[in-house]
Amino acid sequence: MKNIINELYKLAEERLNKEYPEGWGCMCAVYTNEDHIYFSKYFESISESAALCFETGTILEAFNNNEKITHSISLIRNENSKEINVVVPCGICQERLYTFGEGVNIIYRDEKTQNLKTITLKELNPYHWYDLYRDLE
Repeated sequence: MKNIINELYKLAEERLNKEYPEGWGCMCAVYTNEDHIYFSKYFESISESAALCFETGTILEAFNNNEKITHSISLIRNENSKEINVVVPCGICQERLYTFGEGVNIIYRDEKTQNLKTITLKELNPYHWYDLYRDLE
């Protein structure tokens, strides 16, 4: 894949628009070390406490296939809007992504330039709790 960042955005946007043709919608796409792309959406439940973030499915799919996520992008379109926002995963999904290492590239949109860029989990959270245990490895 030549340009992982732009290609993942394009594919995630296409999938978001297919799954949620109008109104609110979200979609995650990840790229793995095996050159696979996985998609997932928000798991809605009748009990909100049982719902799952929209990144969770991609994380589990990569994990179940013994692949390492190298890049992740999360898109959200708000109700009554056509604008698609790129967001970084919540803290829980960041923890889940740490399973694949602190070098996972999170794709985000630079506020000043509006260009898509990447930041590693380590850069996103330079004071991760696991740092206390690195010497024990």
